[in-house]
Amino acid sequence: MRHLEALYTTPQSPRPQVTPLLVSHREAARMLSICERTLYSLVQAGEIVPVRIGRGVRYSVEDLKGWIKKKVWRRSELYLKCSQAQCRLVDMGIVKSIGQAIEKCGKSRYQISMETGIDQATLCRIVNGGSCGMKTADMLCDYLGLELRPRRAKTTRGRS
Repeated sequence: MRHLEALYTTPQSPRPQVTPLLVSHREAARMLSICERTLYSLVQAGEIVPVRIGRGVRYSVEDLKGWIKKKVWRRSELYLKCSQAQCRLVDMGIVKSIGQAIEKCGKSRYQISMETGIDQATLCRIVNGGSCGMKTADMLCDYLGLELRPRRAKTTRGRS
């Protein structure tokens, strides 16, 4: 009998912390420091893919980390493109080229809007010669297959 009491009274070693592979919607939003509605929007846009188990929806921790890395890389790519093109906002020549490409691509603004997540009003503004931000320009360039290239330095003739 004393042998059994010793089993119950000895302190058990603490269990090792188990890192979850999947997290709930609320936990995923907390991990990304965004609200739950924003996470729903990212899922709707196809940027983050949930794992469905029965009726439950979970998110892979590795997928969330990968999404963050992709976003950080893309942001640095945007800054790189902007510094190479020597612009703070998007140059109006680039916006004009994007607007012409939108007109020529053969897709409606609605279809482009649904596939890129850029609202139709912004697309209309670009086509009509308005401005847009670097992020929007980059998304449209990727979608339309356009490439931003650095400006060539102007050379002066006759001066040495």
